[in-house]
Amino acid sequence: MGIDDLKKHFEKSPQIDQFEFGPDLPVPIRHRIKGIAGSALSFIVAAAFKKKEVHHLLVFNDREEAAYFYNDIQNLISPNRIFFFPHSDKKAYEAIEEGMEEFSGKKKEGENGLMRAEVLSAINTRKRHFVIVSYADALSEKVVTKQSLVKNTLTVNVGDNLSQEFVNEVLQELEFERVDFVYQPGQYAIRGGIIDIWSFSNDRPFRVELFGDKVDSLRTFDPVSQLSVKDHGHISIIPDVQKQALKEVRQTFLQYIPESSVVWLKNFELIQEHVADLFKKSEEKFARLTGAIKQVQPSELYVSEELYLDQLGAFTQVEFDRPSLMKPDVEIRFNQTPQVSFNKNFDLLITDLTNHTRNGFHNYIFTTNPKQITRLHQIFEDILLNRETTENTFDFEGINTSIHEGFIDHDESQRITFVGYPGNVWQVPAYNKHGNLWIAKVAGAVKTKDEAQTIVTAVIDAAQDAWDANNVSGESADEKIIRLGNKPADITLSE
Repeated sequence: MGIDDLKKHFEKSPQIDQFEFGPDLPVPIRHRIKGIAGSALSFIVAAAFKKKEVHHLLVFNDREEAAYFYNDIQNLISPNRIFFFPHSDKKAYEAIEEGMEEFSGKKKEGENGLMRAEVLSAINTRKRHFVIVSYADALSEKVVTKQSLVKNTLTVNVGDNLSQEFVNEVLQELEFERVDFVYQPGQYAIRGGIIDIWSFSNDRPFRVELFGDKVDSLRTFDPVSQLSVKDHGHISIIPDVQKQALKEVRQTFLQYIPESSVVWLKNFELIQEHVADLFKKSEEKFARLTGAIKQVQPSELYVSEELYLDQLGAFTQVEFDRPSLMKPDVEIRFNQTPQVSFNKNFDLLITDLTNHTRNGFHNYIFTTNPKQITRLHQIFEDILLNRETTENTFDFEGINTSIHEGFIDHDESQRITFVGYPGNVWQVPAYNKHGNLWIAKVAGAVKTKDEAQTIVTAVIDAAQDAWDANNVSGESADEKIIRLGNKPADITLSE
């Protein structure tokens, strides 16, 4: 049984049939789920995702919790159907930039701003439903309205009549920067019949090729190698949505998503407290402001507790972890318990797997590397050979996918033990398509932290050597950074 079979196992569980989702509901339904443990939530959400074609918004208490779930769910749903919606890179009222009435901060949005733009663009343009993972701080900030984003989006199709003068004028109005070669979002370049544009909602820039004033081809490309990545029939160019939000009327993120969406809440009261606290702090900062420059009111930037609760009530909800005091319409009970931590104690792991096998459970060990499963078999064989007893008989299946936390499903129709790979988990700050998230990296059960650090250091050293060797004659240090990005930095593992 592989990961797809396990997903189908959850999809067929009677608990999944108890969820009531969809645009045809006469009133929103409040669900409460009990008895879940470990990474089971990701399997439950993946199963519910297939039940009805509606968007799912999962709201956690903080970014770290959201990031762990996001990493788990990526292994169960197609990555292009999952988005991470963080808080913006800018903070209110701490500084003024260029005399504008806005959040302070950098001139251009960083990774968080790009991810926010990607989510807003997807809601506006994609027809298929998807999962959005977020947390209280992110929902507290208002966003540009749908109407404003549509108005400020440049859409281009193959075969369109399009002049370079028109593109240049539109992009200047959207405050894109014209450069010789694009190397970050918010830039564009025009060379002959080629227009390169890096939208704020994409991880790669677009290349528009013109034949006269007609669009001949559209594709994404690698900004370093300049090689084409994918052809497109049409593209959408999105501006810096946070900056646009400061110039126009804003709305809450709950107003932005479709009314048929399902909102999952880890802790109803705690999320409510976070929203209320952020709004209160913004009012306190606003009250302390001095100077002649007019500032935007907190109510235009942040969501008040009252507004949040009023808008949340319009959605079908699923509460998990700690339930609120409000009575649910539907209560769904699972029968799961956390998997114990083995901390490299393989004798304890063997005993645990043996007991589960005797009690009719199927054991699954999740790992990012198939070699780790092979190594486990070898370790088990060595330990059992040195034992006089033959009572330890057990079975398990390795799954080449990682989960953050193991769990045991005691339901009679399930009877499954999900075990995370037994070993220390170290955190590596890693940039990827979806931003700067803390990504869990399992270094291996039989390795110490020092050995894991040696492996990571060797990888970084090789990347740094490759960066040093990649030179172009006559190129300055700044030009090299523009072409390749900054030199890979050292990484130190932390517990």
